[in-house]
Amino acid sequence: MRPIVTVEMIKAKLQKSLKFSLLVIFALAGNIKLAAQESHKIGGGYAVTGQITQTGYTCEIYNAANGLPTSDANFILGSSDGYVWICGYAGVIRYDGSVFERLPPENGLTSGRVLFEDSRHRIWVGTNDNGVVVIDGEKKHHYTFRDGLPSSSIRIFAEDLEGNIFIGTTSGLAYVDSRGQLIPLSDEVLDDERILKLDSDSRGNIYGQTKNGLIFSITDCKVLKNLFQRRTWNGKNHNYNGRSSYSRQFVFWYRIEYCLLWWIW
Repeated sequence: MRPIVTVEMIKAKLQKSLKFSLLVIFALAGNIKLAAQESHKIGGGYAVTGQITQTGYTCEIYNAANGLPTSDANFILGSSDGYVWICGYAGVIRYDGSVFERLPPENGLTSGRVLFEDSRHRIWVGTNDNGVVVIDGEKKHHYTFRDGLPSSSIRIFAEDLEGNIFIGTTSGLAYVDSRGQLIPLSDEVLDDERILKLDSDSRGNIYGQTKNGLIFSITDCKVLKNLFQRRTWNGKNHNYNGRSSYSRQFVFWYRIEYCLLWWIW
């Protein structure tokens, strides 16, 4: 005798099959999404932090004992052509994945504190005591205090949308325009400051930080006027911005050692 199949039984079976199919679809979609997210992640850094699943990594220390010409390094840069650049007090080294090549100390390339690649794929080397060296293929150009650098000790670079390269030194700022001319960027406050950080936003504005905790910005190759004014708080001098670029009155007070940020509208 055949079992009786009711409409309710058929509905229940279809619902069960549908739920299983949906679970399979969701599982496949999750795997596809995960694979898509991981497809652009390449390198041991993603593996060691667990951002790539089921992937191992290796770690190797490079020093003077296994190919690196020196164990001294201040900065490292991966350029767009695949080279790895390393600079230190002993000079500048370029690595192609197999060989470490120490660049000859000519045209001012005696040391390195910072490296930067600009939009024209030139490598800018900020030396510790000999200005700036720009490496453009086989050509090198050396900028020194004789050209207008406020200091021979360089700390940081940044580029705006016009191709101007801003240089942070231990005694203020300068920039090199798109024609290669070095122009000092004097400011009564920043001329005595050690510039530690420069960065640009999507509109080409440059923002910077000094060793003493001052924050500044550069627009159209000009430091904002009256950006810092002296005020006393708890018996110490501090700096704040008394007016915004949107003509709204506010106080911006920032001091790194206290880790405070005040906005008063």
